[in-house]
Amino acid sequence: MSAFAIYLAWGFNKIFVPYFSVNGYNIDATILGLVLGLEGITGMIVDPLSGIYTDKDIFHPASTKGRFIAIGLVVMSISIFILPFSQTLAEFILVLLVLYIAAHFIRPPYNSLMPEVVRRRDWGEASGFINAFLALGSITAFLVVGLLISTSLIYAAFAAGTMILLIGLVTPATIRESPNRKKTFHRRRSIRNLLQTREIRTFFLMQLFWWASYESVATYLYYFVKNLNLSLTPGGSSLIYAAIAFAVFNVATVLSSIAIGKIYARTLNKKNLIGIGLVIFMLTELLGSFYQTSDSILLFLAVAGVGWAFILTASYPLGAYLVKKFAGENSPLGAFFGLNSFFGNLAIIIGAFGTAAVLYLSNQDLEVMFPIALLCSFVAFVLLQRLKITDEMNRELMEGTTPSAVPLME
Repeated sequence: MSAFAIYLAWGFNKIFVPYFSVNGYNIDATILGLVLGLEGITGMIVDPLSGIYTDKDIFHPASTKGRFIAIGLVVMSISIFILPFSQTLAEFILVLLVLYIAAHFIRPPYNSLMPEVVRRRDWGEASGFINAFLALGSITAFLVVGLLISTSLIYAAFAAGTMILLIGLVTPATIRESPNRKKTFHRRRSIRNLLQTREIRTFFLMQLFWWASYESVATYLYYFVKNLNLSLTPGGSSLIYAAIAFAVFNVATVLSSIAIGKIYARTLNKKNLIGIGLVIFMLTELLGSFYQTSDSILLFLAVAGVGWAFILTASYPLGAYLVKKFAGENSPLGAFFGLNSFFGNLAIIIGAFGTAAVLYLSNQDLEVMFPIALLCSFVAFVLLQRLKITDEMNRELMEGTTPSAVPLME
């Protein structure tokens, strides 16, 4: 339920902020990329800190992860309620920053919760359900909130904030951390040691590039649609087309994620599932560079949604396993997911700022987002081939057995 709420907020950000920026402040695509890129800068600071304090379990014996999630959801909702009342661009950006801080404050404790409360052999299936709810949150943002925007910005923000608060709080209200958990006291070099472990470092870099691929398209999709006057009907709304396009992507993710989670549990070589997702991504990005009709873009996004389901569903449990394999059972999951989010946020900067720079140099040629995304997906695929997952590691993942320890560098 919190997954639903968190991605409803991110979907709101992808559809509400570009629309408000264009119609409220007349911001062009290059400047919008810089504004949305603030999300990445915010997350690079907040996520690692949130992860470290998650591990320190500062509310013990109460549920620290649950309290972190609840605090973040409340602040997110308040920020969304306030956003449409911004009178100046400075106010708009300030409220947006508060929203980003709250959203990133949630991510490491939320991601750390599932490996603690679910048996390892069920991580793949749990990841499938979580990613289905992530996509459902995005679909709700694009279909419900997106359609409300054309009626009233205030109604749209009120609907989003209310759903985030009421639905998201179900998770911290009902799921409790293990009473036998141990606090993780970070050594001075613990984060550096995570980064010095080859497999974990490769995993982080893969995340960086597949998220950069996603952000290169998602950040600018509304502008791309508006520039080409794409719509569902002749003379129709570009905003509604963009909302439907995002929804199509996420519907495909929902329909695929649960099935892929079950496939994950029965597949020995887990990283091959990520590879399938990246190949699908590259194919759709290549086709998107040449075929840009209303119907073809929707088709490519539907197929890409299946690829995204493969990537997210297989990578989440694999990442949690790697940190337990190399850092031990009492592992710094908060720090790991904080660092993981750090690289994901760096991807936002690459996707938003990097694409903004190319747009500036190409005189606002929005079609460049597809080759940029394709390049990022290709780099992620190359890195995946460098990630060494042994047969022993795959068996441990499949059987849910305790990983044979490989200690981190001291």
